Amino acid sequence: MEYLNDPFNFPKIYRMKIIVLILVCLPMISWAQNKPALKKPLPLIESITSDTINGKYKEIIFTYDQANRVISVADINYTIKDPGSNQSDQHLADTTNSIQKFEYSGNNKQPLLRRVITYDYDKRESVDSMAETKMVWHTDQLQYFIYTNEKRVRDSIIHKENNLQNGFEWDYDTTQRVNTAVLKQNNSTVLRNYDLSKPGNPPLIYKDLIQYNANIGKASYELFYASNRSSGTYFVFTKFDDALNPLQQLNIASILSNEKIEIGDGSSSYVWHYLNKNNPAIYTITRSETDSPFKDIVSMTYTYNQFKQPVNCNILVRILFDSDGKEDRRYRTHVTFRYKNS
Repeated sequence: MEYLNDPFNFPKIYRMKIIVLILVCLPMISWAQNKPALKKPLPLIESITSDTINGKYKEIIFTYDQANRVISVADINYTIKDPGSNQSDQHLADTTNSIQKFEYSGNNKQPLLRRVITYDYDKRESVDSMAETKMVWHTDQLQYFIYTNEKRVRDSIIHKENNLQNGFEWDYDTTQRVNTAVLKQNNSTVLRNYDLSKPGNPPLIYKDLIQYNANIGKASYELFYASNRSSGTYFVFTKFDDALNPLQQLNIASILSNEKIEIGDGSSSYVWHYLNKNNPAIYTITRSETDSPFKDIVSMTYTYNQFKQPVNCNILVRILFDSDGKEDRRYRTHVTFRYKNS
């Protein structure tokens, strides 16, 4: 048995078996070496923050449960106090514009309901300090999402408004009437009609219409009173980047296909829709004649993190007269995106 001391002196039959074994194992070794690593989920958006103007800025804040489902979206204004102030925190949340709270049934990713609380303030009195900010209106909506084949088809909404100045409160008798919003969506269009008519008054209907492919081409948000259009805002998107829209990865994105996150500064609006695959780069805003004589052209450029998610957005806004296209003014601003665990 000399081959025991000299492996190259194996009998031919053993050499053939070894060769076959090696040939069988090679693909498995190669597969193990080339097996793709499991992709880690992308960081979730935590906040979107506006530029600071006159010591104030706006922030949209997202919070999640342990299953990474969105449980709230808050829209808050902050004031940066004078460094000589006695306040321990120089960044004070002086007004909450709105807060959305989502609830779920069991482990479902789709929300069962959403509560939306919106506040309006007397802007003339909101000058520098919290003490001078006066809340004048409060709206509370309890919105139940109705699904068919896991697709949202309509909403059942209990709506309550409270005028804090005049002590007026309007609340539907929920045993007799609940508002309904109907949502229809296909591969190119999203249409939502929300009837907010008061009993005994002319019809009051909100209509959202979106035309899209991978990204939105046009979006309109209109208010009809007594069957006549009384207000409307219209978006036309002409360019997007090639990076992932951080809103689309959220569990609520497919449910809120007609909605957007909006940061406005009183002059224009910077928007990101849940529906878009990518981030807007150029879009135009026009409004109904009764709302504004101006047209806005908004141009956005981004910087990204290692996951190709936007972290900074530089914005150029050109305000034109809608009638003749002459430029009235232009300005620059920026928005910051922050993510969980980053």
